[in-house]
Amino acid sequence: MNRKGVNRLIDSSNTLRVSGLASGMNTDEIVANLVKAQSSRLNKMQQTKILSTWKSDAYRDVNKKVDEFRKAMEGLRLQSTFNKQTSSSSNESVVSATVSGVPTQTSYEITNVQQAKPATAASVKFFQTTSLDPTKTLSELGVTGNSIMINGQSFQFDTSKTLSTVLNELSTNSPLKVTYSSTEKSFTFTNKTAGSGQDVKLAQGSSSNLLSVLGIPGGSISGGSYSDNPNMSIITGSDATQASMKINGLEFRSDSNSVTYDGMTFDIKASMSSGTLNVTNKSDTDSILTSVKTFVDKYNEIIADLNGKLSEKNIEIIPRYLMTKKRT
Repeated sequence: MNRKGVNRLIDSSNTLRVSGLASGMNTDEIVANLVKAQSSRLNKMQQTKILSTWKSDAYRDVNKKVDEFRKAMEGLRLQSTFNKQTSSSSNESVVSATVSGVPTQTSYEITNVQQAKPATAASVKFFQTTSLDPTKTLSELGVTGNSIMINGQSFQFDTSKTLSTVLNELSTNSPLKVTYSSTEKSFTFTNKTAGSGQDVKLAQGSSSNLLSVLGIPGGSISGGSYSDNPNMSIITGSDATQASMKINGLEFRSDSNSVTYDGMTFDIKASMSSGTLNVTNKSDTDSILTSVKTFVDKYNEIIADLNGKLSEKNIEIIPRYLMTKKRT
């Protein structure tokens, strides 16, 4: 081959590839083998990394199953797991019961049940025949004077203010909460202190016609001047009362509607002045069976999982790795 032919083989577009015809060496094959050798080392490193990841995942999965098995086993070590009881009442609408400890009796006779009642506040509601506009000032409504007597004390007001504003001020400064409902056309006076002996007492102030304009008669609950009639509703204040009940003839009292006795909690839902109801206990076999079944299931699960992992062959790592490479 002449020089012109050699130059044609080695041109400016093929400066990085020197064929065997020009050099006597197959450089493409040499480079391919070098790349293959380096790739083999890289593949081994990647296989090792994937193997470590799979091992970590396997250990984590085993630890989780062991922890679940341990928790299922702990309950079976306790006597309370096999001594669980459930209770039932012959009249759930009056008294319901739950096992809160370790009862020593299997049945309880309940009588004379009385619910606890909170203290109530004295209150009087006055219904009007016509509606008032609470956005109008007292002077616009025809009120004169500037005082009112509430529970024996005098309270001042400003007739240039609206009815709504004055009622709010009286609620803030006096012992009574005062509200007006335009829907019901009613005024309500409620003592802020609940309990018996608390009063609602209203009287006209000096040279004032506020109560007359509002259509409210003067008087008091304690004095007996306020009484039920079609245009008035009254609640007399009362003190709080304790809940009480007799269990197997022994009386129990509580500030709430819950009584605890002999590892049992009795919840009072209604009063029962006469008659008898019974609460009975029995072994909670369903709960015991569930605990044992959970233990057996977790044991079988962890044994099957460990046997599967111990019998897995390392030779499977290479095809699994190749499958991973193919997917990526």
